[in-house]
Amino acid sequence: MPATLTSFNSSPFKDCVKLEKVVFAEGCTILPGSMFSGCVNLKSVTLASTVNNIGSSAFANCTSIREIIIPLTVTTLYGSTFDGWTADQTIKFMCTEADAAGFTITWKNGCEATIVWGYTPAEE
Repeated sequence: MPATLTSFNSSPFKDCVKLEKVVFAEGCTILPGSMFSGCVNLKSVTLASTVNNIGSSAFANCTSIREIIIPLTVTTLYGSTFDGWTADQTIKFMCTEADAAGFTITWKNGCEATIVWGYTPAEE
């Protein structure tokens, strides 16, 4: 996504079965609810370090993503963000669990993915 695109209307890619990879440029701050919900062939998502808000069901039923890294800048996560995720999937948060106070208590509804808190990417 280009850096000039900083926000989106609700559900812009919902149920887009041809979508396989998304890379957000720096500048994007908000991912609306159901943004990628039902994108069953989406395998790779790279979030910009400027993202701070991820809406309800944004990645619901994105069952082909093996792992996603949530930047330290994300301070708000809404309900059922990862609904339908399985134990074969991993969500890596760069923040600690204590830093996730701004997440709604329902953000993990329907999610069985492995959660990693305090993730630090390896230097290449």
